[in-house]
Order: sequence, then structure tokens, then C-alpha cells
Amino acid sequence: MKNKIKNTVLLLGVSFVFFWAVAVVLVILGETDVFATGLYATDERMAYMLNSVCIILTAVCIPIPLKLFQVILKRFIDKLSFPAALRNYVIFNILRLVIIFIPVYFGFIVYYLVLEKTGYFCAIIGLIASLFCAPGKERLRRELYLTEHEE
Repeated sequence: MKNKIKNTVLLLGVSFVFFWAVAVVLVILGETDVFATGLYATDERMAYMLNSVCIILTAVCIPIPLKLFQVILKRFIDKLSFPAALRNYVIFNILRLVIIFIPVYFGFIVYYLVLEKTGYFCAIIGLIASLFCAPGKERLRRELYLTEHEE
């Protein structure tokens, strides 16, 4: 059981590092002009639309997965046996990171297309929200109600 928990924490840690690495790669690609930087900087309508979509995505994709995970944890995962609960815990954790990554990705893309800080701020909000998903052995034990003597 300790080995399964250790492997689960490792897998979640790798997915969390991958989340941040992709965000860093997006910034590097944007700063090295691989993206079409400033493509819509002069088009006010397109800039307004992209910024609005970015704000709406951030408003939807940040709080919903954070709260929904807690609801799923209490109503669904807690009722499963240990191996199934651990497997579903990993799946829903990764899904939560993927949903949070949507405004991060779109925010950085909008920032480089429009050259306004709205997309940048939305991406930063998503990166900060991802810190609430940081994996750890103690967090896993707390969320799955495991104690040391059960292992």
C-alpha cells in the first residue's frame, strides 16, 4: 500500500511539473517570436473579443474544477475501495489540472496575439490556482482519509 501511494504521488508530481513546464515553454515560444506576436494588436474588435473570451474562460475554468473535485471526492471517491479510489483520485486530479490549464494556455496565446496584459493576468491566475492542486503524500492521505497504521 505504501508503494501504491508513493507511485501515485510521483505520478501526480510529474503531471504537476509537466503543467508548469508547458506553461514555461509557451512563454519561451512567445518571447522568441515563434507565435505570431502582435497579430491582432491593431484590430480593436478582435482584441476585445479575445480578451473577453479569456476572462470568461478564467472565470469558469478556475473555480469549477477546484470546487467540483471536492464534491467528487466526498460523493464518489470516498465510497470506493482503496485501489479504485486511488486510481480515480489520480484521474480527477489530472483532469482538474487540464481544465485549469485551458485559461493558462489561452491567456498566454491571447497575450502574445493582442499584446495586452489581460491574457497575461488570466494566465497568471490559472498558474496560481494550480498551486491549490499541488500533490503531496500528506495531502493524499488527508483527502482519502488514510492514516499511517492503515498502510
